[in-house]
Amino acid sequence: GFYSPAAPHAPYTSVLDEAVCVGSPEEAAAFLDAANLVRVAVEQRCDGLHPGYGFLSESADLAQQCRAANVVFIGPPTATMRSLGSKIGAKKFVRSLGQSEAKVVPGYDGDGDESDDVLVEEAKKLNAWPLLVKASSGGGGRGMRIAQGADDVAAAVAAARREATAAFGCGKLLLERYIEHARHIEIQVVGDSHGNYECLFERECSVQRRHQKVVEEAPCGIIDEVLRQRFYSAALDIVKGMKYENVGTVEFVLDAASSPPQIYFLEVNARIQVEHPVTELITGVDIVALQVGVAEGRSLNELLPPPLRPELPRFLAPKSHAIEVRINAEHPVTFAPQIGKVYFFGVVDDGGAPIMTTTPTTTNTTDSTAVRVDAGVSSGSEVTIYYDSLLAKVVVAAPTRQQCLRAAAAVVSRVRVLGVTTNTEMLLRVLRHFAFDEGGRVPRMLTTNFLKEHQRSLVVDSSRSSSGALATTAVVVAVAAWCNDILNNHTNGLFKSITPGFRLSGGGVVPQRRAYRLHHDTHDDSSTTTSTTAATTTTTTSTTA
Repeated sequence: GFYSPAAPHAPYTSVLDEAVCVGSPEEAAAFLDAANLVRVAVEQRCDGLHPGYGFLSESADLAQQCRAANVVFIGPPTATMRSLGSKIGAKKFVRSLGQSEAKVVPGYDGDGDESDDVLVEEAKKLNAWPLLVKASSGGGGRGMRIAQGADDVAAAVAAARREATAAFGCGKLLLERYIEHARHIEIQVVGDSHGNYECLFERECSVQRRHQKVVEEAPCGIIDEVLRQRFYSAALDIVKGMKYENVGTVEFVLDAASSPPQIYFLEVNARIQVEHPVTELITGVDIVALQVGVAEGRSLNELLPPPLRPELPRFLAPKSHAIEVRINAEHPVTFAPQIGKVYFFGVVDDGGAPIMTTTPTTTNTTDSTAVRVDAGVSSGSEVTIYYDSLLAKVVVAAPTRQQCLRAAAAVVSRVRVLGVTTNTEMLLRVLRHFAFDEGGRVPRMLTTNFLKEHQRSLVVDSSRSSSGALATTAVVVAVAAWCNDILNNHTNGLFKSITPGFRLSGGGVVPQRRAYRLHHDTHDDSSTTTSTTAATTTTTTSTTA
C-alpha cells in the first residue's frame, strides 16, 4: 500500500504486507500524480491497484495508465470513468437515455465553457434560487457552494473552483437548482464483464454539513418496495446503458415535498463510497472483495449469494438496519478542520476503561447487534493539514432502526478522542434527536437541511466538547498511558469478544487475509489470525484519505 511522508505511521500501514512511500508531504504531490503511482505499482510488481475512495479514485487517467502498464485497475473501464466520473458527462448521458423514473436536476452543464463569466451569466438565465455551484469531478462535498441570489454567484464560483482544483486537480464546475426539501438517496450497484447487474439496496445520507455526509444509514426508513423498485429501475437503466463494470453508486435526491415522490438524478460515483460499510452489514457482502472478484473477471453469479428461488430477487430484504457516523476532527460550531496530536482514541466502558481500539478496523458482534469501527487514526497519531478531517467511522447494525439508533448512541457516547476537538457530541445529539427518529417514518422530518433546521439543539459549545484537550498535555498523556496499560483487560455488553481485522469473513469477526492473482484463474481466501487489508499481497491501495 501507499503512504505519504505526511503520515508515515498511519494505522493502515501496520497491516500492509509492504508499505511504500510516494511523493512529498503535500497531498497533491503524493496522491494526485497518477504516473508516479503507477510507476511505483510496476516497480513493486503489483498485479492490480485499488484506488481507495479519495484523490484519484475516479480518475480515468489513472485507470488508463494502469492498463497501459499491465496493472489491473480495480474499478470500472476507462471509457466508463470518462463518461460517468465527470458529473457533467453523467448528466448528459442520463438525459440521452430519456428515462422516466429519474429526472436530471435542472441546471447548466457547461457545454464546453465553464469560465467564471459564463457561469455567472448562466446562473442569471436560470434564475432558480438557491443555486448550487458544484465541482464536476470528485466528491465528499468538496468544491460545492450555494448561491442564494445573483449577487452570490461570482464568489461561489471562485471558491468552488479553487477548492475543486486543490482537491481533485480539476476545476470544472456545473450549476444546478438546489432542492431544499431533499433526501439524499443512493443505490449501491455492481456489474460484471458478463452482462450481469445487481442493486444492493439503498443508503440514505441526508444528514450533511457543508454538503458532506456525516450520518448514513441503510435501508431508508421511508422507502417502500414500490419506491425502491423505481430507484432500482433508474439506477439499472444508467449502468446497463453504460455497460458499467465493477462497484459504483448512483446518487439521487428525493424531493420530500412532492407528491408523488419525485426522483432526481445527481451523479454516479465510479468507485467505492466512504459509507459502504452500512451496505456490507445489511447484505453480508464484502464490497471490497466484490470489487476484486469482478476485476478478476468472475461472474456476479459466483460472487454473490444465490436467490432462494430462480424467480426471486437475489436480495429479498435487508438482514438488518445499519447506521454509520463519521467522526471528524472539526470545530463543533463552525465545522472548521482541527489539527493536533491524538493522545488516545478508542471506545471506553462505563468506568472509562478502554474496551475497543482500532488496528485500523475493529468489529464486534452479539446475537443481535454488530459494531464496527473503521479508523484512520490511533493513539499517538498526528492530525495534519494535508488530509480530510475524517478520523473514523463508527458503524452499528441491529434488527430494527429503533434498536440501531439506541445501539449507535450507546457506542458513540463511549467514543473518546483526546487531544483534538471532534464532532462526537453533535453526532450523539443527532442519534438521540426526535426529528431524526421521526425521519425514518415521515418524509419531511429528515432532509439535507437537517443540521441547519435543528442547529440550536445540535450545536455543541466548544468548551464542552467531549474530545477537546482535557486540561493540560501532562494530564492527557497520563490518561492515555493509563488507558494503554489496561487495554484488552475489559469487556462489556456490546463489546465483548472483540477481534481486530480489516476485511471480515461473512460479516463476522474472523479476520481474513486475502491473496489475489488478478491475471490468473485462481485466488486464495485463507483465514488467518493476523489482521490485514483485503488484497494487500497483490494490490496496491493509493489512498483511503
